[in-house]
Amino acid sequence: MDFRKINNINITIFVSILKENIQNMKYQFYDLGQLQGGEIIEVTLSGNSANVKLMDGSNFSSYKANRNHKYYGGHVTKSPYKISVPNSGKWYITIDMGGFSGSVSSSIKIL
Repeated sequence: MDFRKINNINITIFVSILKENIQNMKYQFYDLGQLQGGEIIEVTLSGNSANVKLMDGSNFSSYKANRNHKYYGGHVTKSPYKISVPNSGKWYITIDMGGFSGSVSSSIKIL
């Protein structure tokens, strides 16, 4: 959940969390919707370290199809992890174990 304050009114933004399976690799993803460049996403991991990837729609589609994709982020070993949105647009965050065993739970906040 993200709490933003606009004109002294708290607005709650719910972020959908869905899990899918890509060729035996489980991952979590967050549809962040439209964000402005410079906004900060805080990702909290619990459990093992994991890959945290911030992607636009085109690269997220490639990721789901197990094709080459570009992303911001990488292997995260310390939580919470903060990442800046590079430019305005629709963004997604994925969390995966990179094919290794283990488990991780996650949450995000848009700061």
